[in-house]
Amino acid sequence: MRRSVRFSVLVLFITLLLVGLGLLVACGSSTPAATTNYNGSASVGDLVTITIDRTAHTLTYQNLTNNQSGTSIYTVNADGSYGSFSDPNLVRAREIPNYAVFLQVKNAGSNAQTQALVTAPVQVTLTNSTFNSQNFNFIQFRTAGGGTHAGWISVDSSGNLSGNAYRPWQNLDYTLSLNGVITPFKSVVADGAINLATAAVSANGYLTAPQGPKNNYVFGTQNGLFLVDSPKGTSLGLPKASSAAFNASFAGTYSLMYFSKAVTAIVLDSTGAETGTPTMDVGSISFDASGNATLKDSGGNTVWQGLLQPFSTAANIPAGLGDPCNGLFTARVTSGGKQKDLFVGFLAGQNGAPNVTLVSFFSSASPIATDQSYSYMYGVGVAQ
Repeated sequence: MRRSVRFSVLVLFITLLLVGLGLLVACGSSTPAATTNYNGSASVGDLVTITIDRTAHTLTYQNLTNNQSGTSIYTVNADGSYGSFSDPNLVRAREIPNYAVFLQVKNAGSNAQTQALVTAPVQVTLTNSTFNSQNFNFIQFRTAGGGTHAGWISVDSSGNLSGNAYRPWQNLDYTLSLNGVITPFKSVVADGAINLATAAVSANGYLTAPQGPKNNYVFGTQNGLFLVDSPKGTSLGLPKASSAAFNASFAGTYSLMYFSKAVTAIVLDSTGAETGTPTMDVGSISFDASGNATLKDSGGNTVWQGLLQPFSTAANIPAGLGDPCNGLFTARVTSGGKQKDLFVGFLAGQNGAPNVTLVSFFSSASPIATDQSYSYMYGVGVAQ
C-alpha cells in the first residue's frame, strides 16, 4: 500500500513538473524575438535597412541608395547604447527593441563619405492607404540646405500629401536667394505632387512615391510615426496633439544622439551645399513640467535654455505656416550676439517603450547679418 502511495505521489510530481515546464515553454514563446528588422532614412537622404540580433550582438545594414552594406559586432555601453563597432563606418546606435533604432554612420551620401544620422522605425506591413486621412507635425533632418525644417504634413483620404515647413536659414539676409525672394516657408510638395495611392508597395515595408523625376520612400509604424526619406533628408512625422499646451507627461531628461555642423557658407541652388565640418555625438535635453528646456552637448555645455512655446503662438514663427501644429514647440533666445531657435516634438512611449523627443536647433547672428554663417544641431532623444 505504501509503495502504491509513493508511486502515485511520484507520478503526480512528475506530471506537475512536466506541466510546469510546458507553461514555461508556452510563456517563453511569447517573448519578443531577439532579431528585429528596421527601415530607416539617413539625414543625407539615403534609404537604409537595419537588422539587429541582440543575442549575437550584431547589426547588419544595407544602404539601398549608395550600395554600402555590412555586418558589425557591437558592445552594449553602460547607458544602453551600442558602440565599439567592428565596422569603422558605424559610430554608435540606440535601439528601443521592436520599436526604433537610431544610428550614426560615416559612409552615407553619394560619395559614401558623408556623416549622417539614421532614424529607423521597426519594419511593418504597409498598404497604399495606411496613412490616409492622417495629420502630422514633422521635423526634417538634413546635412545641407540649413540643416532643419519644421512644420506639418497631411495625407488626405485619397493619399495626396500636402504641408508646409518653416526654414530658419531662409531668414538670413542674403543678397541672393533661390527664387529672388527670401521666404521662410516651403511647401512639402513644392517640387511636385506626392500621392501614396499610386506608390509602389515594397515587401520590406515601405512605399516608393515618385515626386517629379525623384523618389520619396515612405514608411512608419502602427503607433503613428510617419517618416519620409527624400533626396534632401529625413522628414520625421509625429501625431498632432489635441492641445497646443505642453504636456507635463513628457517632462524628464532624455539622452540625445545628435548631428551638428557649423556652416561658413551655403550654395544658393537646389543642392544647398554647405561649407562646414559635421560632428556626431551624444548629449542631453531636459524638460520640466512647464516646458522649460535645457539642451546640452557631449561636454555638458548648455547650448540652449529657455521656455518652449507652442508653434501657434511662438514669436519666432512668422504668420503663414498654415497650421497651428499642436504638439510642436519652439522658442528663440538671444545671447552672445546669436539668435538661437529650438524646435521640439514628442512621441509617447507605448507598451513599455520610453518617450522619445525629436530636437533641432538653429543659430545665426543677431541682428541678422549679410554673411552666410550659421550652425545647427538635430537629434533623437530617449527618456532616461
